[in-house]
Amino acid sequence: MFAEGGADDIFAATPTDVKEKEAAAAAQAGQAAVAAAGARKGLLDNYDDAEGYYNFQVGEVIGEAGGAQYEVYAAHGKGVFSSVLRARDLSRRDHDTGTYPEVAIKVIRANETMYKAGQMERVIARKLSEADAEGKRHCIRILGSFEYRNHLCLVFEAMDMNLRELTKRYGRGIGLSISAVRVYAQQMLVALYHLKNCGVLHADIKPDNIL
Repeated sequence: MFAEGGADDIFAATPTDVKEKEAAAAAQAGQAAVAAAGARKGLLDNYDDAEGYYNFQVGEVIGEAGGAQYEVYAAHGKGVFSSVLRARDLSRRDHDTGTYPEVAIKVIRANETMYKAGQMERVIARKLSEADAEGKRHCIRILGSFEYRNHLCLVFEAMDMNLRELTKRYGRGIGLSISAVRVYAQQMLVALYHLKNCGVLHADIKPDNIL
């Protein structure tokens, strides 16, 4: 019924069949490549939440290769532009106590608008710090900056708490003493005068930003 050698075998693969199989194989390979790329992107996306805030891990060491390294030990807060982490500066060990100084790291959200705002904050913070070499103007000092996993990170000296937290802890139901209010007011006015002399206008003065 069938010719020997299969030359006229009606069940043999035709050129059209071969092309269809090749196309199907190529499509499967392409889908596999897309899936692999998606998996890699998913791993990167896991560093951030849906709003672009960095998902840190306690004990994680962050920083730039060849630069200062910081060990994260707690979260300190979150704002519109960034989240703030508490960390230890592993590059500045105290030889007497064997401890590392604490710092606050502001991790700017991962999007272009926030990144530009973070760059401007870095410029202003450096300007204020450089104009206050003795550290007497009551402005938080910037200690450094770096980029990590597509986030701009600003390193500041660590403070214990902000004015809102302090009021809740020590003034709940009774308020702060007049002497404490006087001290905080004097320090804030000194800081604002320093900003004025540096040509900087603070547009977000509130208890959360007074440390």
